[in-house]
Amino acid sequence: MSGKMSLFNRVAWLLAARWVYNGIVFVSFSIIVGLISVAEYGIYAIASSALIFADKLYGDAVENVLLAKAAKNGALPSNSVGVSIVAGAIFSLAIAALGYPLSLAYDYRELAFLVIAMAFVVFLQSATIPSRALLLFSAPASRLAFFTSISTFIGAVVGISLAYRGYGYWSFVGQLAAYHISFILLTLRRYLFPQVRIATYSGTAKEIVGMRSVLVGTALNVLTNRLDILLLGFVVGANGTGIYSLAKRLIQILQDLVGSSFDKIFLVTSSRIDQNGGSEKASPLLFAQSLVVFPCFVGFGLVANLLVPEIFGEDWTDSARLIPFMVIGGIFSCLVSVDRARKILLGEYSRLLAIRVWEFVIGLLLLIPFASSGLTYIACIFSIRSVMSFLIFVGSRLDRGLLCFLRELIDDMWFPAVITGVMIVGTSLVLYFVPPHTPSILLIGGAIFCGCVSYVVPLYFLRSYWVRKSL
Repeated sequence: MSGKMSLFNRVAWLLAARWVYNGIVFVSFSIIVGLISVAEYGIYAIASSALIFADKLYGDAVENVLLAKAAKNGALPSNSVGVSIVAGAIFSLAIAALGYPLSLAYDYRELAFLVIAMAFVVFLQSATIPSRALLLFSAPASRLAFFTSISTFIGAVVGISLAYRGYGYWSFVGQLAAYHISFILLTLRRYLFPQVRIATYSGTAKEIVGMRSVLVGTALNVLTNRLDILLLGFVVGANGTGIYSLAKRLIQILQDLVGSSFDKIFLVTSSRIDQNGGSEKASPLLFAQSLVVFPCFVGFGLVANLLVPEIFGEDWTDSARLIPFMVIGGIFSCLVSVDRARKILLGEYSRLLAIRVWEFVIGLLLLIPFASSGLTYIACIFSIRSVMSFLIFVGSRLDRGLLCFLRELIDDMWFPAVITGVMIVGTSLVLYFVPPHTPSILLIGGAIFCGCVSYVVPLYFLRSYWVRKSL
């Protein structure tokens, strides 16, 4: 039981770190977005595809591969810093080279400089990954939470200061750069320098080439996930792109807040890499993740029409209307993370690449013919693609039989879904029966409070079931 409680402790600390990080980011994000126009944010959303690529590259590929090797060998690779920085340099140069062509394609001259700035942030990020991986693998989870919180706060202060000085979307760039520089400085002496062992360039190159399936798969994944925004930039212009991008960004912030730590926990705590061992560890985490993900996304979808205009202003009301259509996509995008980490742990890089190819093809078929059908359609496609991706990922375990697979899936999903249904009833009672002239902030607060109570009370009385199943 002590090992299970240790797992629970690490989950709690990593979730706390993500909550602090995303809480601070959300506050600064809200302030900055409130100080720029919808069109400016649309331009930033197109350019930030480079940052999304970097997050996926380092989070889903490089960092997960380093953690998987550490779980197998008992230590991080000696040249992990070299691998990460060389990969960062290569991809930063590639991203910078896209700046001018993108500015011509979208007819937004400022895109060129913005993309080059993003490339610099990507390179900074490459230096933080080995330290993060070492902290995740061998240090107390509280230490990573502390370093992340301090760096995030420094970045937020810089970003907000730039926004109030009138720098617009450049405030986002300043915030990200300050975050990564702060994290590097905080971890430099104890966690970064000890990993710097001069490896041969050929050895480092072999490490990068060895991850080619993961890297190509990550590139396809990012292109698939950003295809909607990139296409909207051509079809509906900067304003429409900004409206859709804010809705998607809020879903992604929530996704990162409640779903991003479970895959890292799975990799850190998995000491065996055989098929059965991986399955045993993945299933409880999928159930525990569902308990967190279902109520958060559904609750956000219920109050989004009130909450988003209250925070960002009336100019963003159309973004709020898109969020309920994207909630299902956010849920299943989170739930796929543990199974993706499991495949990395087992070294199933070719299978991952094949899944990414299927996702990309599905994205093309759903988006390109109907890109001009409207923002609501694109929001629905986001959810449809996420559900299909989840089924493709977990469906790769069909070797145990379709009925066995469906039974396991239902067993993991039914309890969180039923309790979330109770929460929907509690929240809806407030939203539909409170007097119409009630101030928005009171209505939002009442809905969130009743939703939390109606979710937590059944959990309390059924705690023996879900605690045992989660551990």
